[in-house]
Amino acid sequence: MPDEDRNAYVITDSPYYLRGYDWWWHNFEAVQPETQERRSFFIQYLVMNPAGGGNSAPVFGQINATTRSGNTPSYARLAAGTWGEGKVQLFNYYPLSAFEASSETMQVSIGGSNTANETALKGSVSVTSDQANAHPEWLSDAGSISWDLTVDKVLTFSTGIAGALPLVKLAIAQMGWHVQGMHAKYSGTVNFNGATYIVDPETSYGYQDKNFGWDFTNPWYWISCNNFKSSPGSSLVVGGGQPVLFGIPQGKKVLVAFSHKGGELYKWNFADVPFGSPADYIKQAIDVGPAGENIQWSISSEDPNYKIVINMTCPKSQMLRLRYENPDGFVNHKQLWNGADLSGNHAHP
Repeated sequence: MPDEDRNAYVITDSPYYLRGYDWWWHNFEAVQPETQERRSFFIQYLVMNPAGGGNSAPVFGQINATTRSGNTPSYARLAAGTWGEGKVQLFNYYPLSAFEASSETMQVSIGGSNTANETALKGSVSVTSDQANAHPEWLSDAGSISWDLTVDKVLTFSTGIAGALPLVKLAIAQMGWHVQGMHAKYSGTVNFNGATYIVDPETSYGYQDKNFGWDFTNPWYWISCNNFKSSPGSSLVVGGGQPVLFGIPQGKKVLVAFSHKGGELYKWNFADVPFGSPADYIKQAIDVGPAGENIQWSISSEDPNYKIVINMTCPKSQMLRLRYENPDGFVNHKQLWNGADLSGNHAHP
């Protein structure tokens, strides 16, 4: 599998290890066989400030969603959630001593029984209403999700120099990104609050990536789509916001990759242009934000050879506002909208 080392635990020999995070994100669709309800899920394995004080017990950076504790957060965290009706984001925390990961390939374990590698993932998250109310520092809703899945990652998007391991070791970027499973086929079962959902590889429309860094880009833009009604087999990913390199903001930019019906992978990567190219080698227009009851994405990216135009919307009512504290214990993203029911169109090369 290409670029397995980029999907590994990459921050061990980096300043990110002292102040930073590393995580692995999965999302996919599933169907409840009795009702035929389709539902999208996400799963995330995360470690925060692995050189911090959370070795024997998690250390939280929040008293609640709006008030800092003054502590530097340090823990391993297992997250899972779903969008739409009954949407939740669920977080279970563990001491750092319960976290293990390989620096050579994706091989992650949290608490012993919650595991993920390049071909399989298994685990569970559960938070009762009493626990959620008693522990606002968890930033969690109440509910339970468990999963037992295999995965086939059929398309990888390497972000080039933006995820190059020698530069990861220097921690030059505020936030790094690698997309091992731009198109990933998941198979297995998910149990959500007592209901079992079946994950079929041909209709899971799955995705797996990882992020790492010392903070989160702000603004933060991301699109992943593997379910194009008019062009089955196509795959799109967009990620970025305002990259920061060596502490210097680089302006509003996104990385874009698109494969039409499983064909050639087209890439618009501002961090990986030909040597000697002009500053405007990749031209972009980005308009992302609220539009009435929706969040809208209007993005175009163009190089001398190809141009892509993306217009998407997602209803706020179906979306989560994700809760993230950064390695310094701040919740800087108050409106981090995240959803699973995008609709729209694209004009491709």
